[in-house]
Amino acid sequence: MKNLIILLAIGVLGSCSNEKNDENKNELSKEKIEEIKHVEVLIGEPIQISRDSFEILKNNIEPMKYGMSISEDNKDDNILDNNELLLNESNNNSNPAKYSAFGKPSGQENVPSSNINEEMKFVEILNQERKRKGLSILEIDENLCRAARYHSYDMGVQEYFEHASYDRNNNGNLVKVCGTFDRIRVFGSCNAENIAAGRDNAESTYTQWFNSPGHNRNMFDENWTRIGVGYVKVDDSPYTHYWTTDFGY
Repeated sequence: MKNLIILLAIGVLGSCSNEKNDENKNELSKEKIEEIKHVEVLIGEPIQISRDSFEILKNNIEPMKYGMSISEDNKDDNILDNNELLLNESNNNSNPAKYSAFGKPSGQENVPSSNINEEMKFVEILNQERKRKGLSILEIDENLCRAARYHSYDMGVQEYFEHASYDRNNNGNLVKVCGTFDRIRVFGSCNAENIAAGRDNAESTYTQWFNSPGHNRNMFDENWTRIGVGYVKVDDSPYTHYWTTDFGY
């Protein structure tokens, strides 16, 4: 079976535009998997396929092609210099294993990046394209970096891939801890988020998001002035590599 790309775009506002009316709209045959390119899920609207069907689809996708998004002059050079400083100041070399991945975060967590250079490279690539489009470039926000890294770490440790935060109970089932912005805002102000898993470098993660309408909108929103980036590698987890970007103004 050929590999597919699935990108679940979750928006703060919106509605499902392709409403199915046949009796089989909640079921997905294996043959249909061959045809699907994107599945978009909007907050407040029903998912158009059943959980069992989603699992069938997910199991036929390369992990590295799995992503989600959510959205609730000399100065340029100075911002880039400041970004590099903030990335390094907000990163420490502690072992991520010491951080609790249970319950809602306190906002004091400072999970280290697994590759500070790749995080910086992502910001540089994004800002170059924003500048080319006539948009303001984004300044790195230390608090949003901590929020992003924590979520990347939490997804890997608890083995889930969602914007909201989850824990696993004694039976191994996921239990929701808090919503997306409830989690982020204990660290700082945020209005949109992208997540991805399976890729270990900035360029391929950027390309993945660039080619997805929901993720692209988040990256090139003219209102954003700040960004937090979090890349965390969690060995022995389903996707190993986890990326989160949080945007604000």
